[in-house]
Amino acid sequence: MSYQKVKSFSFSKDFRTITAISASNNCHPLDYGKSIIQAKEEETTNDFIKIWVGDIIGGGLQFNNKTHYIQYVIDIILAKNNIKSNRMLWASPYDYNADYHYDTNKFIYKNKEDEKAYQAAKTKSEEIKEEITQAILNGSLKKRYKELKKEKYVLTNGYSFLTRKGSRSFDYSGEKTRAKIFNGLSLLSLKNYYAITNYNYHFEKLEKEAKIWKITRLKN
Repeated sequence: MSYQKVKSFSFSKDFRTITAISASNNCHPLDYGKSIIQAKEEETTNDFIKIWVGDIIGGGLQFNNKTHYIQYVIDIILAKNNIKSNRMLWASPYDYNADYHYDTNKFIYKNKEDEKAYQAAKTKSEEIKEEITQAILNGSLKKRYKELKKEKYVLTNGYSFLTRKGSRSFDYSGEKTRAKIFNGLSLLSLKNYYAITNYNYHFEKLEKEAKIWKITRLKN
């Protein structure tokens, strides 16, 4: 799959322009370039934002920094709606037993129930994108995002602490003082990290009291 690896991405204050530094994942070595794209005069600000939200959800744009604010907003809204993966929003007629007929340029479904199910999935996807767009526009999640960046956590399985996080391996120690420190944004960005899913590691919050870090178990 071809996509753009995004090093930086931001909207202007009026949300009518995006500035991005990105590179195609198919180019080796990666050749990052800067893009400045403005909304068309006839395009609403809401639609302009939603197009970019759709590109991120669809996988066309992928942040190098998984804790980027826009990614955080998307992750929060997906979690709120009990959507575990972006793929759950990739509604396609082919997923609902439809065949494309080139003579009529239309999708034909095997039954009405499949067509209704597709339309429902498509509507749900648009509703989620709209909710994400509104959250970006009104900045309702910015305060919590900034708070999470300041919070500190460690990954532990109850008796050892993760000291190095690799993409395919990790190191650990029984000494809490050697633990790798994560900020609160990792609660979402690393929720599927294999040390968590396969080895029973979980995040525990660090509370700073009198210059001493004390571990407090997170409550579900």
